This record gives sequence, structure tokens and C-alpha cells, in this order.
Amino acid sequence: MRNRSTAFTLAVLMTLATLVTATAACATDVEEAEYKAADEVKALQTAVTESGEPIPTPVTTGGTVDTSIVSPITAAFFHERQATDYSVTLGPLDSFGVWGGFGCGSTLSSGPAAPANITWEHPHPPCDETTNHADKEITLTLSVTTYQGIKEAVCKYQGAESGVGEPCVWE
Repeated sequence: MRNRSTAFTLAVLMTLATLVTATAACATDVEEAEYKAADEVKALQTAVTESGEPIPTPVTTGGTVDTSIVSPITAAFFHERQATDYSVTLGPLDSFGVWGGFGCGSTLSSGPAAPANITWEHPHPPCDETTNHADKEITLTLSVTTYQGIKEAVCKYQGAESGVGEPCVWE
């Protein structure tokens, strides 16, 4: 009887050992999978950062647009031409833009940098006699494709003299 009891006990112990080993293997697999997933996320973040592309951040209405997405408007006035060149630096996100606020004269935006730049020719007449045109608010409205969908960013610049505008904001 003792042999049967010992055999039974051994069988139970072997079954328990197998279950414990299987449970430990599952726990190890899950742990390894979690570590592997965390490593993959870190690798993607590193790759995105090293590529120069911004890590996506939430878009908040009224919030400032990160300059890696679009820079503030830069203006360069050319007295001899009575013209001002306006430009922004666009980041890697897809975007489409519309300039506005000129009110007189003519504008030209072409080439591979459009809509990132535009030239406003404001001769006198038809424009008023000032060269600074401080009453004109030049705007660039961009539709930007973000991970949250298409969002609108607005950049503004006051007047026609050389300088740099305020940071763009999300609308």
C-alpha cells in the first residue's frame, strides 16, 4: 500500500510541478512580450526623433503651434520694389494654406515653396502712401493633417515691414 501511496504522491507532485512550470512559462512569456512592446515603442520614438519629425502632440484650440510644424511668419520688405516677402517654415506634416489680409496691390505665390511663401507688391497707388501698412493684418490659414485629423492653424503678421510675427495658433 505504501508503494501505491508513494506513486500517487509522486504523480500528484509531478502534475503540480508541470502546472507550476507551465504557469511560470506563461508569466515569463507575458513579461517578455510586455518588455518587447515597450522596447518597440522606445525604438519608434527614437526613430521619429532622429528623423527630425515631431512626436505627435495633442492639438489644443487656441494653443500655440509647435515651430516644428509651422514657424511664425517672417517678413522682408524691399523698398525699391515696394514689396514684402512673407514666409513660414513648414514641418513634415501634410498641409494646405491660404494667405489673406493684403487689401491692395497684388500677390504672387508659386513654386515648390508655395504655400510657405508669398510676395505682396504694394505700390503707391493703388495702396496708401505708407510703406509699413500697419493697418493690414496678414494671415496664413493652414489645414494641417495631424494624428487627430485635419486641424486649422492660423499665423498672423501685422503690416509690411521686415520682422517676425507671433507664433501661430490652433483654431
